[in-house]
Order: sequence, then structure tokens, then C-alpha cells
Amino acid sequence: MLLSGPRQVGKTTLSKQLTPAHFYLNYDATSDRRIIKAEEWNRDTKLVIFDELHKMKKWKSWIKGIYDTEGTSPSLLVTGSARLDTYRKGGESLAGRFFYYRLHPLTVKEICHYLGEDSETALDKLVKLGGFPEPYIKDSETFAKRFRRIHYDTGAVEGDLGAKLENMVACALLRELHLIEDTTGSRVALHYLRDKEKHEVDFLPVVDNRPLCMLEVKVGDENFSPSLFRFHSKLKTAKPFQIVYGLKYKKSKDSARMLPAHEFLRDFQLS
Repeated sequence: MLLSGPRQVGKTTLSKQLTPAHFYLNYDATSDRRIIKAEEWNRDTKLVIFDELHKMKKWKSWIKGIYDTEGTSPSLLVTGSARLDTYRKGGESLAGRFFYYRLHPLTVKEICHYLGEDSETALDKLVKLGGFPEPYIKDSETFAKRFRRIHYDTGAVEGDLGAKLENMVACALLRELHLIEDTTGSRVALHYLRDKEKHEVDFLPVVDNRPLCMLEVKVGDENFSPSLFRFHSKLKTAKPFQIVYGLKYKKSKDSARMLPAHEFLRDFQLS
């Protein structure tokens, strides 16, 4: 199994929580690196975790050889940064020998389900702190700012509430799409819509070439965007949503629905 994601998103923590019977090796640690190169790790365990293995020269050929000679026991988990996906696609093939998963920052849906917070609080904290576990759990804006200065690939955006809200919705949609792709093998994409007259809709998630819905993101506008109806007339299968930060009352018009952003992010399903 290959597990990738941005730095500090929780890959190592999650890997170690999969089973107590694991043997963890980090290629960055000198002692662990010696064990890896000598192939002397404990085989009497359920899971061997190789962290940062992509930093080893010809790591794919090496792990392919281990798999081909030793089989599937114990299970092998290779973790690394988002660059692992780039390495996965090029060079020596691991086809038929692995499953690939991507880990994303926290979303409103996850926070509500696993941390028990209400969706409105979760959204406000994500806007303020970002979705990386450590700054979110510490609940400190100062720490979050320091974290962003060190970790440049956090996905955080500068700007007003509108820019931050759009980025948060994009991250949540991409997480769900990647989950579908990684667990079902479907082909996914996240697009926006724009025509020659410059009518626009912010997001169009697609699975196996089928548009699922279209979403317009607003901070405070409680009037339906005409672009939703314009594009829905061309893409009948894509249900139109307008999600609004701080919306007091839900609305509907024809086939379009207007929902509070925190409720949509808590409940939406892409299927």
C-alpha cells in the first residue's frame, strides 16, 4: 500500500493506528536506514511501515523485489509526501502490486463525525486555523500562523473570507473525489464552468465523465446565481447548489437549492 499526502497531515500517526502489531521504519533516521538497506526488519508482525522511502534511490525497484520474493506477509505500507504520487507514475512499474491512497487535511464532515464538533464551529475554526491536525487541535491562531510559515504546502490561501471559503470547499470536494478514485478505481475530476459570455460556476465534480453537481460558493449573497440555472439547462444531471456562509434560511428554486455552507460541507455525498 502507498499512502501519500502533504507534510504534517497525519500519515505517520494514521499508519501506526492501523494495528498495534506494526514495525515502523523511517528512512530519514540513520539507524532505521541501516535496517532497511540490510533488510533486517521484524517479519513476525502484521504490518511494516516504511516512512519517507521515496528518498531512497530506486526505491520502487527495491520494494518490488521485496514484494516479489517475500509475498504479502507481513503487509507493507509506504508513506511519503505528495511527491510520492509523482514517483508512483514514472519509472519502474509497481502495477498489480499495490493500492494507492491519498490523505487530506481535515474537513467539516470529518470533524463533526470524529471529533464531535458542530458543523458551524468546525467551519469557523477551519477558516481561522486551516485543516492540518496540529494547529486545528491546538486551536491557536498564533500557532497556525507559525505553522503556515514553516509548511508551505498547507493549501492555505491569503485573502478575504470568500477566497478562504472557496478554497475550503475545493479541498473538501477534492478529498471526496480522491476517496472515490482510491477506493473504487473510478476516474474523477474537479472542474469549474465558464462560457464565452463569462457566466461562471465555481465547481463541477465529475466521476467517470458524469457531472454529479454544480456548486456556487458565496459569503453573503442570498439571491440565486443566474449562472446555476443557465448551466443546469445544459447539464441536466448535475444538481445545482448555492452554498452560502452564514445563511439563515434554506431556499429552493426550480431544481436549485441554497444551503448554509457548514451544513452542506457536513452532509454532502458525491455518488
